[in-house]
Amino acid sequence: MSNIFSFAKRAISVTVASMTIVSSIGLAAFAPVATQAATAGDLIKQSDMSSVYYYGADGKRYTFPNGTTYNTWYTDFSTVKTIPATELQSIRLAGNVTFRPGTYLVKITTDPAVYAVEPGGVLRWVTTESIAQALYGPTWASMVRDVPDGFFPNYSFGSDITTNKYATGTVISHGGDNWYVDGNQLRKITSAGFSANKFQSKFVVTGNASIVGTYTFGSDITGLDSAIWNVAGGATNNGPVQTGPATVSLASDTPAAASIADAGNANFAKITLTTGSSPVTVNSMTVTRYGLSSNSDLENVIFWMVTWLA
Repeated sequence: MSNIFSFAKRAISVTVASMTIVSSIGLAAFAPVATQAATAGDLIKQSDMSSVYYYGADGKRYTFPNGTTYNTWYTDFSTVKTIPATELQSIRLAGNVTFRPGTYLVKITTDPAVYAVEPGGVLRWVTTESIAQALYGPTWASMVRDVPDGFFPNYSFGSDITTNKYATGTVISHGGDNWYVDGNQLRKITSAGFSANKFQSKFVVTGNASIVGTYTFGSDITGLDSAIWNVAGGATNNGPVQTGPATVSLASDTPAAASIADAGNANFAKITLTTGSSPVTVNSMTVTRYGLSSNSDLENVIFWMVTWLA
């Protein structure tokens, strides 16, 4: 059985993103443009909001948690389409986009462990500094970016990197060409393939010759590859963010991210609490605030059950 809860907030003076697992990515204001029809694969927004979403092939929208995540996939906002608010609201929110594989290494602020990102939002722990240096060079630490703790549950964990092997999704340069690491194979990326899959030169790693020699060679990448360019590939859901006797996840119809100033009774999240056959008592729930506001700006958080699902 499951319960769906809603939350309310008061006196929020700046943008706050917490249990919503969505946030504005801090874009500059867009110039007014005519609304356009949205199709799968588009970047979309509504005219009075700065938040940009990816419109997935499943007919749902996916949030970029911050500008850093966005910039691993896109270099600018030139292709963003503005759609009517009613249309945006009709497209269900399905999850958060994760870092693109083969771009930044990631960690959380409360743990020094560094991870490489693979397709599907899979994290692989780079277990030693010597391995990190062998794979990514002496300036490897400059490639590390923090993922806010609240967004870390969007990722899953794969096997640890305990040998000098690149994570799938890494692009390396070697012998004058760029190569895509696909498991135990290297796939040559032609100029057309590099452009079609929106690879970025700043993320290309200089290949370690001794490591490159341990790979076999696969087919060339000559055009768009849906397994490589898969923005929503690691964003199939919003949780669970907690497991045990009960599982907590973000409901698909949770409100969109927004900037709220001095508002009262503003809904900001809807979650689904799923249990097994035995009853579960919820004694407390913690809401974590992220953003530029202070903790005192979040007042009188109210929880209430709005729907019971058997």
